[in-house]
Amino acid sequence: MAIPHAHVGIGKKGKAAPHSDYIMREGKYAEYAERKGDHLVAVESGNMPQWAVDNPREFWKAADQYERANGTTYREFEFALPRELDRDQRLALVRDWAEYELGDKHAYTFAIHEAKAADGGIQPHVHMMFSERQQDGIERSPDQYFKRANKAHPERGGCTKGYGKNAGKTLTASERREELKALRRRWGNVTNLHLRRAGHEASEISLVSYKDSRSLKTPEPKMKPSEWHKPNSPKREAIIVARAERAEIARQKQQERELTININRTRESVMNSDPKRKALAWEFSGTNRVNHVERICADYEALKKREADAKRGAFNPPDNRHLNEGYVARAARHVKNAEKSFLHTEGEIKKKGVFVHLTAEGRRLKRELETCRKRIFENRKEYSEQLSIFEGKVKPIREKIKELQPEYEKAKAYHDQQNDIQRALEKVEGSPEHKQAIQQQKQAAENAKKEDKEAAERKIREEQIKDAARRRGVGGMKM
Repeated sequence: MAIPHAHVGIGKKGKAAPHSDYIMREGKYAEYAERKGDHLVAVESGNMPQWAVDNPREFWKAADQYERANGTTYREFEFALPRELDRDQRLALVRDWAEYELGDKHAYTFAIHEAKAADGGIQPHVHMMFSERQQDGIERSPDQYFKRANKAHPERGGCTKGYGKNAGKTLTASERREELKALRRRWGNVTNLHLRRAGHEASEISLVSYKDSRSLKTPEPKMKPSEWHKPNSPKREAIIVARAERAEIARQKQQERELTININRTRESVMNSDPKRKALAWEFSGTNRVNHVERICADYEALKKREADAKRGAFNPPDNRHLNEGYVARAARHVKNAEKSFLHTEGEIKKKGVFVHLTAEGRRLKRELETCRKRIFENRKEYSEQLSIFEGKVKPIREKIKELQPEYEKAKAYHDQQNDIQRALEKVEGSPEHKQAIQQQKQAAENAKKEDKEAAERKIREEQIKDAARRRGVGGMKM
């Protein structure tokens, strides 16, 4: 995995030529690689004025000589380069960055170095120093190049000074921080582009800080080279252990990614085995298709429940006829009772034949029959009103159910398809015994990692105690 690092610095007057000697390994730094193991791989310069094309060092010497006393002679990018890229690819990355960030306005010199990393591998990085003076196509001598610019007559003054979209502006501390963050994002984008071109998508970098990304990770403590190369350094041992843990976590994540790829392939093979399933997968394609299916099923089931609740409130439950009787059922029962009374009274009249003689009993039964007929009419009217209320409540629910029915059937079929896929995946991933064995292996690896960490911490504590004892002049202590 590529390790990101980006630093931006500036150089005051008198520092440009010595720093160019340092990055190009010239002068007193010619043997630096042999002494420090920091090898020079490539050096290039660009956008130099005519008088410095053949010898870029003359440009930086002139900057030290002619730049104003309190001015900056150069600005520098110091970036880590990915190990995953070879030397030619790293050189192409640096050239693209120079073209993208500096264009043809700023004179620059860059050098790619390869130092020895803590893990024994290489640590490629680039130093790119550039002048903030902007070239405008006017040829100037070295002393005029670094003079103050003359906006009215550019040919009489020096090159305009400034870098980036905020050139010439006075920025606040927060604005400078945001500008630096934007620069780091640009470098990350260019680097990731080259990593993708080289087929290393998994090694893409991010230069967003843990704080800005709201990550729970903690950065490594910063160590000077002298501290790092100090023998038996407890801080270095702790950092090495932490890096090994991160590498193990990255390895596990890679295994999870590979397992996910295999699962996706199995899922595709199951879906492609049937054209109907394939069409159904397209129907619910998208990042939120699972949520979409669940929402459709939940909405449909909620509507069916509302319909059932409305029906339960309007009619009698079959298993409990007289308790919690609904309003429609109650009106229907009243109609039925009224009709029963009417039929009974009418039967009594026919049986006794009292209408012929118009006796007192006949007149009473006739009045009772009219009362029953009136009650039937009123009860039927009440039943119609209650039934219309029920229909008014349940009609929009049934319309929504009818509208949602096709989507629900598709979602239900998709859900059944996912169950089929899950069963197929379970066969791919193995039996429960196999899963249990994998879990045991993971637990054993975690236990071993925990033991290694405890051993490293014990070793660090022992070294700390020995160092403290040596400082006191007592000698070593045994634990």
